Amino acid sequence: MTAKNSSKFSGQTFVVTGTLVDYSRAEAKAQIEALGGKVSGSVSSNTDCVVVGEDPGSKADKAKQLGIKTLNEAAFKRLLGGASKKAAKKKATKKATKKKAAKKAAKKTATKKTGAATLSGQTFVVTGTLDGHTDSSLISFSRAEAKSAIEALGGKVSGSVSANTDCVVVGTNPGSKEDMAKQFGIKILNESAFKYLVYDNLDPSALLEAIEKKGQSVLQYAKTLKADRAFMLKAVKKNGWLLQHAAKALQADREVVLAAVKFEGFALQFAAKSFKADREIVLAAAESGNSYVLKDADKSLKADREFALAAAKKSGWVLEHAAKSFQADRDIVLAAVKQFAGALEFAAKSLRADREVVLAAVKQDGYGWVLEHASEKLQQDEELRKIAGL
Repeated sequence: MTAKNSSKFSGQTFVVTGTLVDYSRAEAKAQIEALGGKVSGSVSSNTDCVVVGEDPGSKADKAKQLGIKTLNEAAFKRLLGGASKKAAKKKATKKATKKKAAKKAAKKTATKKTGAATLSGQTFVVTGTLDGHTDSSLISFSRAEAKSAIEALGGKVSGSVSANTDCVVVGTNPGSKEDMAKQFGIKILNESAFKYLVYDNLDPSALLEAIEKKGQSVLQYAKTLKADRAFMLKAVKKNGWLLQHAAKALQADREVVLAAVKFEGFALQFAAKSFKADREIVLAAAESGNSYVLKDADKSLKADREFALAAAKKSGWVLEHAAKSFQADRDIVLAAVKQFAGALEFAAKSLRADREVVLAAVKQDGYGWVLEHASEKLQQDEELRKIAGL
């Protein structure tokens, strides 16, 4: 658009009224503003022109009374001349999208801030036993706990179903209250739906508290926070098992996975497959007690001697699932029994007859039980028995 065109309506005020066939109100406004004009919502003596569409209403009448120029849609198009409808439409769409996004963000923020008012003005009835068996979560709610959870979200709890009831929560053996709810056409929530309602509306600190109280399965019902990276990073540092219920995207997040396996080595099973080939993560899992790392690791690591040796130094338990060749590798077995004496049980027969290996295991343990995994000859070794306290 030329500089001349961009100031075509400079200093002029327009009013758009009625329905335009080829322009939305926002598009017409954008066209006028693109040419330097202003758009007002009401007709006055300061108005220069009124664009009139179908069913214009009183604004067209007022324009005539004031002697203001009126344009139908065809005349408006001619007046626009070379102005680009497409460009104006794009501008209007962009503005509308931005406004919609801002409104959505504001709504999201408001929801977070007013989570305690989620059920405001709603009356609930709880019937039956919420024992966690119907959804296999084993997360139970006593009647008092269910009442407290509803009230914490701003709702009220009644003992009887009536036309004023908004929702009935149904557990095992609900009795006549469920039938009455159906008669009234009242919304019914099963045990699983109730847990989603409760846990997905808790703030981060309240959710962590609920997890500590009710167990890690709580997280599966918190759809929003289990996909929140900051929350999950904090959560898995306190309980690595929570990786099981994290959103898929976070099970594929290296920092989150590493934090989880450092707390609980067995959390590796819930991580994305690619991390089973990640040396640092698998070693961290071994150090945190995962004896299955040499079984579950990627084949590239399973066959890596240096990795097996490093893993054995972190946790002797890994020898149980190591390749046969590594169970017969003296350096790897020595490293394993020095970390955990019981690893001797998984060593090759030849190394269970190796005095130095058995001595290292006995010294690590300090008790005689480990000798039962040594060869018969070494089980009778006086020096070894003395060190073992036998």
